[in-house]
Amino acid sequence: MAQIYSTAHHTIIHLGSLTECYEIILQAAPSNTTGVVSRPSTTGDLENLAANGLLSLPWFSRVWIFQELVLSRDPWVQCGNLRARWTDLCNLLVDPGAGSYQKGRPRELQVLADMNYARGLNQKIIVHLTARRGLGATDPRDFIFAHMFLAADTDTLEVGPEGPVKFFPDASKDQLSKIEGLASWAPDWSLPSSGLVSMYCENLTRRLQLNPKYYYTFISRPLVLAYVGYQVDVVGDLSFVLPNLSEMNIAARERYQKAADELETLYGAGAWWSGDETGQHRHVSLRGKEARHEELCLSLTDKRLQVMGHDFLRSQEDAEVDEVETHKRFLPRLRNWLEGRAKEGRIMVGSGSEGIESLMWLYLRIGDYPAVLTGRRLAITKSGNVGIVPKKARVGDMIVFLAGSSVSVVLRPHPEDPTEVLKHEIKTAFEAKEDV
Repeated sequence: MAQIYSTAHHTIIHLGSLTECYEIILQAAPSNTTGVVSRPSTTGDLENLAANGLLSLPWFSRVWIFQELVLSRDPWVQCGNLRARWTDLCNLLVDPGAGSYQKGRPRELQVLADMNYARGLNQKIIVHLTARRGLGATDPRDFIFAHMFLAADTDTLEVGPEGPVKFFPDASKDQLSKIEGLASWAPDWSLPSSGLVSMYCENLTRRLQLNPKYYYTFISRPLVLAYVGYQVDVVGDLSFVLPNLSEMNIAARERYQKAADELETLYGAGAWWSGDETGQHRHVSLRGKEARHEELCLSLTDKRLQVMGHDFLRSQEDAEVDEVETHKRFLPRLRNWLEGRAKEGRIMVGSGSEGIESLMWLYLRIGDYPAVLTGRRLAITKSGNVGIVPKKARVGDMIVFLAGSSVSVVLRPHPEDPTEVLKHEIKTAFEAKEDV
């Protein structure tokens, strides 16, 4: 495939059907195939349309698409029958050649900038893997195979597929996931991609800049991983595993979408950014609109819980009794948390929202794109915080920060306490690291 893309004069990246939003973006490009260039009044309007629509499509969240972009001489982006050059779109939405992280830039635009910056560069494979982390792949080995053709150090890598690779050129997208004997690293198209958004990143931990290799060690037989860290909270009540909403009743989501649109209209233009030790934050002026904002937020919360309450319960008829009960306990606690956030003047929807609010908005709104919450759970901790946890998380699991890591992890206590011998081995191992 690498040879095909690199020798083709043009490559068309077809993203799907043409919507009104996509048409506005593509027609702003000088090369668009209508021959007529029309642009919104401000660049910000175009960036918001792209971040909330076109750049959220599944194509931008898959690792294997990177080759058709990076190796193509002249890639074009097409929706329906309308297309425009990739370079023109990037020049409209991001600064040319700006691939480094920029504070305040929407996540989707950052991904676009990184992808565009990688075109024509001869980087080591670790650079590509770092830039593309978090994107969808069924098997981690996909990240290696999908980027080997780009890496400057490919010859030094000792990587090969496990077993024979079988090709099914006539198989449909749905059939691929059901074919026995397909290579272990082949994508399973029945699963949603992981999306673009990192689940959580604690910016405060970056101030220490710890080297993690000094804070863990493997000891004993069988191997035990000992890691320096501390417990910050405990998982309380949990939601059901969040399903793929495209398979559920659309009516409740349409009501949610209407409430979200009304709230986003209230926010309007004129946003500004501030920064503190935890990062940058977007703000909008609610002066004189506080009561209306709280009213719309309460309506939005009602619509969210209608989807997560009645619709989820109906879809989980085979769930165990304990799981149903913890979900029912979770819902009113989530309502209290959301209402409290609304009273604080938080941005609850749109590209300017952050954290849980942003992830819930992206999950519940209507659109053909991957959602990072699909297949995970929401959790209320013992201290009243809301977080996102793996689907296998259980009530009583510990939330822990490990030295040198910028993300929290969920751990389950072992039923047996460590022996004195094991404690001594751990102490001795870390004392040896201190000497180094």
